[in-house]
Amino acid sequence: MSEEIKSNSKNREKTRVLCECAIMLALSIALSFFSITPGGFGGSITPASMLPVLLVGIRHGYKWGIGTAFIFSIFQLVTGLSYFSYIQGFSAYLVCLLFDFIIPFTLLGLSAFASIKNKREDARLNVPKVIITSGVLMVMRFLCHFVSGVTIWRAYADEVGQSPFVYSLLYNVVYMLPEIAITLSVLGLFVGSGKIRELITKK
Repeated sequence: MSEEIKSNSKNREKTRVLCECAIMLALSIALSFFSITPGGFGGSITPASMLPVLLVGIRHGYKWGIGTAFIFSIFQLVTGLSYFSYIQGFSAYLVCLLFDFIIPFTLLGLSAFASIKNKREDARLNVPKVIITSGVLMVMRFLCHFVSGVTIWRAYADEVGQSPFVYSLLYNVVYMLPEIAITLSVLGLFVGSGKIRELITKK
């Protein structure tokens, strides 16, 4: 009987975590629709759409964090399919798939590096580790988009007479820098608040 109770308890816990991940994923997706496109370039600034996915990794570790982030990347891919109409060739499609969608957004699940391993009620966040890890992951996302810009979107740099490196840097900085700043600011407010920090650490 005790084994059955233990099994039921584990199943309930998995269901609870799955529901929480689904809610956070839905929140990230919803925030993605509220976007501002900077004039003169491209990309979209969204109000901390990466944050809910980052929090999944922080709260529940690598398995749930990477899984949720990967599904988020698939959503980004589906909504960004029109980008593939501007490129040609298998290698260009592959680079776009990996460096514009799958890798940069799945990387967010590595926020699990700053996960709460202590499941006691008095578990505490390592606030600097959370902020630094999240910042590094978002910079890595930026670098993925930068690589994509230099390789498959370089034709647009030629049209304006710029170096592909300069063009990709400007294109991605214009929207990624505000995106990173907004996300880190909101995350900082969250982990800086005792009550919210308690919600994040509570299992």
